[in-house]
Amino acid sequence: EADGGVGLPTDPSAYPSLRLSGCYTISGVNDGEALERTVAAMALTGVEADGVRVVLSVVATALTLCGAACAFVARADGEEGATLAGEEGRRWLRAAARLLGLVDGGGAD
Repeated sequence: EADGGVGLPTDPSAYPSLRLSGCYTISGVNDGEALERTVAAMALTGVEADGVRVVLSVVATALTLCGAACAFVARADGEEGATLAGEEGRRWLRAAARLLGLVDGGGAD
């Protein structure tokens, strides 16, 4: 599974931080090949497979937490703080927790 089984959307437009620009592709750039070259370069510099997974998890977690942040809404009546809005926000937080290894990849949270 492309998302590592943590429940991440595979469509780039699903990520609020990526939607800001509306640009998901660059002419002449193959994302798969670019990722393979990046991983190969990491290996050449001594980063082991576990380290590569950690780096990719950090990137995915950052994108996921941006999704959760966009799901927060201000509280009514001028109260301080914010509230997580609906299932969408909870889905983003569950995915981030899985990426960070805070919960297992199964359904139990």
